[in-house]
Amino acid sequence: MLKIVFWVLIGVFVIIFNTFFVPQVGELFRGPTFLILWLIFFLLGLLLIYLTRKEKIKGKLRKYLLLTGASASGFLLNVVLHNLFYALATIFQPIYILSKLMEIFHGAFFLIATLVCPIGFLISALQTVLEWKKDKPMKIFHKKQKHSLGFIGFLQATGLVTYCCLVGLFIWRSNKLFGPPYYFLGPALFFIIFVVSALISALIVLYNPFILFWEKKQTEKAFQLLLHTIGWTFFFILIILFLLLVY
Repeated sequence: MLKIVFWVLIGVFVIIFNTFFVPQVGELFRGPTFLILWLIFFLLGLLLIYLTRKEKIKGKLRKYLLLTGASASGFLLNVVLHNLFYALATIFQPIYILSKLMEIFHGAFFLIATLVCPIGFLISALQTVLEWKKDKPMKIFHKKQKHSLGFIGFLQATGLVTYCCLVGLFIWRSNKLFGPPYYFLGPALFFIIFVVSALISALIVLYNPFILFWEKKQTEKAFQLLLHTIGWTFFFILIILFLLLVY
């Protein structure tokens, strides 16, 4: 039952992700249907947490399952809090301090909902799958590991492209959420996101090749993995360009 809930949760996440980037899917889930989809995602996250605790899962698998469920449920919760504090900021607009405080809260919950929760969900879900497929977590290059370098490169490229899409979505919607950047904090936030994104992207792409090169002394495999990741990333770029040209 636990694995069924987990994979259904993954499937719902894929559908939600496509509603933002595939117009046909977005047309299918408009209005109340879209809200129902998010509600299902939220409830599945809670159910995953409940089943993980009930079945008394131990070790790192328990941590990853709980984080997956919390990230899924946390998105809708933080969206609600974001809108709540946005409304409070409007109500307390005559009171400068309270208004700015509410704006900070609604901005913080928006960042958690659009960046922290999706990234936490992707990382914890991936680690959960690896935990189920292997005896030891994070041992991607264990001697009994069956995953090919091409598959690992595909996972890294998928994580990189997904993260870039989430950041792009945040930047795309930022003016509607926060208005024009009248103060220096707007450009400062953009630059901070740019720097942090560069660090996260480097970590996604270079961590495993670095382990192969530095610790395993497998220089050839390190470069092969890097080339696989670049190749899959270029493939995703072609897909995005195709979607931009078509739609």
